[in-house]
Amino acid sequence: TLMATFAIYKCVISAIVDDVFVKNPTEHLTQGQHILESVLQNLPTATKITKSGEEKPCTTTILCNDQNIHVWHISDPKDVTLTNEQQAPYDADHFPPCYAIFDNREDIGLLAIEKRSDAFSCNPDKLRDILEKLISKEMYQYHLKVELNIKKQVGEFWDIIRENQR
Repeated sequence: TLMATFAIYKCVISAIVDDVFVKNPTEHLTQGQHILESVLQNLPTATKITKSGEEKPCTTTILCNDQNIHVWHISDPKDVTLTNEQQAPYDADHFPPCYAIFDNREDIGLLAIEKRSDAFSCNPDKLRDILEKLISKEMYQYHLKVELNIKKQVGEFWDIIRENQR
């Protein structure tokens, strides 16, 4: 059996300080993680622009929302061209899913997105961009934004191998 491969992202919450009409733009920053949790509990429908230029909703199935850990099954709406029995091409919608796991526990703030060849063009960064934009849009009213930055191990090759073996 094959093991699933995930891209890991660190969640960074910061204040939007460029609005001159806001007296104290950092006032909600200390509550950022709790505000993020309420957004994750009630995550709006994510959308994606397909290659035809149409905006389509991603179907999200909530598998778990427990103790600040959220597990979702998110589909990638795609336009595909298929052929019927008479070899005539026709357009169809295809919805390959992938898993996304958001760990919003205190001092953790990690997002894991499954890397699948048929979902989001085998590029978890595409789903990360969709989620980052969606979450930041919801947190904007509190003058907060979210960045989901890829986590990479940096170091000497064999040091990383030995660390991973431990």
